[in-house]
Amino acid sequence: MSPSSSSSRSVAVIGTGLVGCLAALGFATQFSWTVDIYDARSSTSQAIDDTRTINLALSNRGLRTFEEINPEIAAELVRQSVPLYGRTIHKRDGKTEFQAYGPHGEAIYSINRLTMIALLKEAIDSCPLIKTHYSRKLIKSDGRNLLFENPVTGEHVSATADLIIGADGAYSAVREQMRRVIKMDLSTRWAPLSYMKIEVPPVVLADGSTDHAFDPDKLHVWPRKDFLLIAPSNPDKTFTCVLWAPEALLERLRDKNYALQFFTEEFPSFITATSPEDVVNQVTTGPIVPMCSTKCFPMNDEHRILIGDAAHAIVPYLGHGANVGFEDVRILLECLSCEPDQRTALDTYSKMRHNDLEAIEGIAWGHKKELSQSVLEVRYKLRKSLDFFLARAFPGHWAPLYAAVTFEAGTPYSKVVERHRRQELIVSSFQWVVTLLLLVSIWRTLGHPGWTRFLVLE
Repeated sequence: MSPSSSSSRSVAVIGTGLVGCLAALGFATQFSWTVDIYDARSSTSQAIDDTRTINLALSNRGLRTFEEINPEIAAELVRQSVPLYGRTIHKRDGKTEFQAYGPHGEAIYSINRLTMIALLKEAIDSCPLIKTHYSRKLIKSDGRNLLFENPVTGEHVSATADLIIGADGAYSAVREQMRRVIKMDLSTRWAPLSYMKIEVPPVVLADGSTDHAFDPDKLHVWPRKDFLLIAPSNPDKTFTCVLWAPEALLERLRDKNYALQFFTEEFPSFITATSPEDVVNQVTTGPIVPMCSTKCFPMNDEHRILIGDAAHAIVPYLGHGANVGFEDVRILLECLSCEPDQRTALDTYSKMRHNDLEAIEGIAWGHKKELSQSVLEVRYKLRKSLDFFLARAFPGHWAPLYAAVTFEAGTPYSKVVERHRRQELIVSSFQWVVTLLLLVSIWRTLGHPGWTRFLVLE
């Protein structure tokens, strides 16, 4: 199979989420394949629960895939997002501190998931090679054959495709069908924290105009070790905030009196910049959303491949899950372009991607401690300053972990981790050398004369 010359080939994408829609566009525009997208829900809007949806942090990795598939969409995503250049850390005493994301003024882009879906849906609807089928719940997948059921009428509809892409989320039906016939390792790890979404409207000024409640070009973070609050901004001057906390604590916030006391004591700078009544109303009525990571291997067989959350749902502490899915699409297209045999290309993708997904999962779990605790520590801030200095002094050879993950679109996650370990070893070795030299200096200054007298007496 040569994608560049296979205009008669077909692909079925299961799932109308962000990753599935981008994959559909990629196969249609890059390979000229006919694409059918299937979803169990009756419309794209039903695919997203706005009471649970939090902002995406679009990074260079995700943007690269959009730029290669549809540069116009990439430019529009940037236009409809808010660039965030770092974090503003809010301490309990009300003081704040800015911490940049990258050593060269780089930014991530805060964007609403609904905005991205709307742009992708518009592009899909205008592409003659793509057709979207709603009310199609997958009930069987066998080789190239698919069987769907209409959830409302019970009608069964069959279809076939040369390639079937499972982009149907963490509870993937495609994955479950594949597990019936291949030996697939599957694991789920539940996060100790759940989250609750809080919307902060614009502040109304005395003259009737509106303004942001907080500085809009920074991610605002209230780290409290066992829980934390973050606030990324939107173009309409609102903030889509997320409170991450143990579920037991979130349940206690159902009590209005306790909720007001909690926010007043723990997040004073937040509650004074918002409407306390509105915040309390949201946390006492909004849904509590659990979080987990899911991974599987292998991610393919001869005709089927899993991408996005269907293959690897990662916890959102890093805000990078969608970017990983977008990168899946780019790498899958590259594998199919380089290898004429579909099965070989899919096997290559699965093996290549496995190491990178293991790496980014570990980074995502570790980022919870960084956001909730480390950002307040002197040691962390000193190390960050050292990393920034070395990154500027040795560009391309040294990079802070977060900056490498987020801004180095061409560096695989596994390579990022390998380099980070080398950097850790270098810094650790340097610290030991400095410590040893310091001890020798102290010994020579204070201990050596006495030691000499002792030797003489002996």
